[in-house]
Amino acid sequence: MLLRALKSLKLTPGNRGAPATTLQPSGKGGTSDMQARGLPAQGSLQGFPFLRLPGELRNRICEYSLTTTEVLQFTEHRGKARLLDPANKVKDFNKLKYVCRQLYKETAGLEVKFNTVVIRFDFSSSPKREPARIFGTFLTTCAPSKVSWFADIILKSSHSGHNLNDLLEPASHIFPVATFCRMNPHVKIRYIPGGFEYKTYSIHHFLGAGHFINRTIRQQHVVLTYGTYGFEKFVTDRYTDARGIALRGVPNFKIWPAIEDGVDFATLVNTDELRVWVEDMQAWATEGI
Repeated sequence: MLLRALKSLKLTPGNRGAPATTLQPSGKGGTSDMQARGLPAQGSLQGFPFLRLPGELRNRICEYSLTTTEVLQFTEHRGKARLLDPANKVKDFNKLKYVCRQLYKETAGLEVKFNTVVIRFDFSSSPKREPARIFGTFLTTCAPSKVSWFADIILKSSHSGHNLNDLLEPASHIFPVATFCRMNPHVKIRYIPGGFEYKTYSIHHFLGAGHFINRTIRQQHVVLTYGTYGFEKFVTDRYTDARGIALRGVPNFKIWPAIEDGVDFATLVNTDELRVWVEDMQAWATEGI
């Protein structure tokens, strides 16, 4: 479909619902101006030379064609990274790169500039791989000129979080991502641990997980007035390196709870000991940690 669209220059956006755009000739009778520019006259757009358009116009067309309101699923096949079409999760979203070698050179990977990319826990690999590790490994193979193309990344882990010590990936997985964020402050990364939620266990568990992450990652210590949560020192030490805490001073890398949007924690707590933490829990849900 996209190949036919390019040939006629009727561009259908990914999922934005906008009407297709057709380039129209502007000269008298609809032909003279286009012929003067060396372009096909109206009625003969079947062989429209897309690559002869000005670079700025080509860039706008590519952005229009490679933008969607849905997230793109990152996956790997035979050692190569792929971003899947939300409407067909077995095919690549970016089909422009298959038109010709020149467009492959210009557009391969370009979709990460315009969309949110999600990397999930990989159950199919052996051993199973977690999202920060997957992304960190990918960064070592990605062309340096394209690493900075990313704009918005979601890393979704599937840890249950029943044991807080296993809530986050090992520090060796987190450090490369934190370094990437330091070097690319325009990129936003949201890490979502599956166990950082309240429905499976309880509000107490959610609160304990949030303070555990704050202490482990941000080194923010609080005196807990609820439950009994042991924040072992060796766990915190796993997230320190020679420069200090891995994520401290990296505001574009945040840990987010795996909860629905718009949750109101004030309506979920029913004891005074928990009400004092409602503001904290609401901030985690809307701003991350």
